[in-house]
Amino acid sequence: MNESVLRIDSKIEFIDEDLLLDGLDIAYLRKFFDDDAGWFFQQFLKMAYSFICKREFYLSFDADCLLIRDLKIDKVFLNAMPTKIDINHPYFMTIQKLLNIKIDIAHQYMCEFMIFNKNIMQDLCKALNANNPTLFYEPIIRLVSSNKDKYSFSEFETYANFALSYDVYDIRYIPVYRCGGRFYSEIPSMSDSLLKDFAKVYYLLQFNHWDKPVSFAKILHNRFLRKILGFKNLMRIYYYFGFYKRDFKNIDGKNSEDKK
Repeated sequence: MNESVLRIDSKIEFIDEDLLLDGLDIAYLRKFFDDDAGWFFQQFLKMAYSFICKREFYLSFDADCLLIRDLKIDKVFLNAMPTKIDINHPYFMTIQKLLNIKIDIAHQYMCEFMIFNKNIMQDLCKALNANNPTLFYEPIIRLVSSNKDKYSFSEFETYANFALSYDVYDIRYIPVYRCGGRFYSEIPSMSDSLLKDFAKVYYLLQFNHWDKPVSFAKILHNRFLRKILGFKNLMRIYYYFGFYKRDFKNIDGKNSEDKK
């Protein structure tokens, strides 16, 4: 596996995740989070990378996302969705409990990729655990595991709100469609005609593991309807006529907006 990837680019570097976080592994996290242990672990890995990163910035890109059009990064920015989030959301409750910072409730920063500044991330880790910043995850684990209904954690939301006080970032709106799995049973090829229509509006399609193809997808896959009504109009039908809410409730009982 490693050799085949290295043939793509010899500059690719592999990191042993078991060595990046001293004393923390999936087995330990399962004691607190059961099936969500991996989800928390990958968040902590992104944060811990700041301590070994050789450059000022590093980009985290969620592996369940497909980049479907060229994305030009010519300056440092936080990607945001202009969507208000309830101040009592479990992510924010955790931030309020652990950090004394102002929260931007006018935007959502769970946008599948983020440009981290390693120094700001290290400052965040220090703010979470002043005694030992490399053990920044301990207060998070203690708090979230104490009441999983009230508290949760998003490294993107936490970092973005912490970083806004630094004069480093612009805010941009790079459209991401987070329900790609409702329209495809597997990752599509870049030549797929529907994918090309998605790319006229969005930069990324996300494929959440809990999503599955829904009945409305058959309509959107119909080239004739897309040609007559237009892609954007069909998407408006999906949202404004209640298809989205119906699918939202019926996909294995999952709420696809709760996690990235």
